[in-house]
Amino acid sequence: MNLDGFDNFFPNQVKAIFTDATTDFVLPPQALGLSAEQKKFLRHEYQIDADKIFTIRQVHGNKILTISAGDIPQQEGLIPQADGVVTNVPGVVLSVRTADCLPVFLYDPQKESIGLVHAGWQSSAQKIVKQAIAALKQNYGSCAVDLRVAFGPAIGVCCYEVGAEFATTFPGEVLVMGNKRYLDLPLVNKNQLLSLGVQPANIFDNASCTVCGKGFFSYRRDKEQSGRHLSMMMMETGIRGGKLDARRWG
Repeated sequence: MNLDGFDNFFPNQVKAIFTDATTDFVLPPQALGLSAEQKKFLRHEYQIDADKIFTIRQVHGNKILTISAGDIPQQEGLIPQADGVVTNVPGVVLSVRTADCLPVFLYDPQKESIGLVHAGWQSSAQKIVKQAIAALKQNYGSCAVDLRVAFGPAIGVCCYEVGAEFATTFPGEVLVMGNKRYLDLPLVNKNQLLSLGVQPANIFDNASCTVCGKGFFSYRRDKEQSGRHLSMMMMETGIRGGKLDARRWG
């Protein structure tokens, strides 16, 4: 799926994908990895080799994994629990699944590293973007001021009605409209990024709501019947000056 503005926000060698509702990327508890149907879709639509994708089982925490060349291909059935991943290895495809939660794409053009985060309200309350930036800094020497960060489609403040208790956790991001309260999840993460030193001009919000927008899965709207989107991010082989692959991405 083409994300408005992503093509201009990231350089050509950094690829960011957010699948639409054409194919469900749900990861059942018993799953050992991507299904044959999911692999076929990625190969046909994006020419992605499923063996290059690193999969995590998300638990609404703030754990970030560092992915090295030795972690790919991922051994079938060994899916670690985490809610974010970082790497500096060209060709490795980071991935997270969402159905209203916020996918956060991070890129450091100075240290040539990337990160991808699953930021629901629970992970956001645990400041998962802070953990992701800390992992980029610890592993690759990244500085927040250099990062470019993009938000993919997620539940918007227009549709995210919450209880009064959320105002305690997110005092600056719960809006009162009428007699109801609404959480601005992208704003939560934007404010956290700004507090860490990420520059305002280096934060891009796709601003698509998965609940009221067309072509999206939404757990808030469809409950247990909802599918999952797959967000993916990678640096093309050759980012350090070699020839770039001419693969087609959404």
